[in-house]
Amino acid sequence: MAQDAIKIVRGYNLNDNIKQTDKLLCGAWGGFCTSFVLTPVELLKCRFQVETLRAKKTSIPKIVRTVISEKGIRGLWKGETTTMIREAGGSMAWFGNYEAVLRHFSQGKKDYKFKTWQLMIAGSLAGVGYHCLMFPVDTVKSIYQIQEEKNPRTLLDIAGQIYRKKGFFGFYSGLGVTLCKSIPASAILFVLYERIKANLPF
Repeated sequence: MAQDAIKIVRGYNLNDNIKQTDKLLCGAWGGFCTSFVLTPVELLKCRFQVETLRAKKTSIPKIVRTVISEKGIRGLWKGETTTMIREAGGSMAWFGNYEAVLRHFSQGKKDYKFKTWQLMIAGSLAGVGYHCLMFPVDTVKSIYQIQEEKNPRTLLDIAGQIYRKKGFFGFYSGLGVTLCKSIPASAILFVLYERIKANLPF
């Protein structure tokens, strides 16, 4: 859908192949749209995890009611700006890395048939690019979403506090665990995507 939208805006026919720069725009647009779905989902997930760690008896419906009672329906999109930045920038890196690795393997041959292991490497590196670029944004976003409403801090306050306490690498706390999940997930996702796409009748 994102690619079709960019094709229309950029004046392509829907069956045309598009430039690499426009593929990056597709990733950014797709990430931008996705952020509106992910923000409330991630907010609820983060709140649920924190309250569970605090040994509070809670549930997702209860958290939804609490957020809406405190901030209204818009409260579910707390952190939307950072999620939007992460998804737009991260998706550009995700698809950009993927396409770059595939170009390396194909050496510019248009009808090159990629092997499964090549797709897996490209997908893995795509996941690494996404998280290495955008993990600091995600770190700040997560803290922002779970902070107490009594003494709210701005995104810049949170970023400054992380830097003062832990330095630059504080923004990457937890990256290793995330990559352990992301690398195989991205590898499998892109293999499935390419194999399914190759067998579609249209």
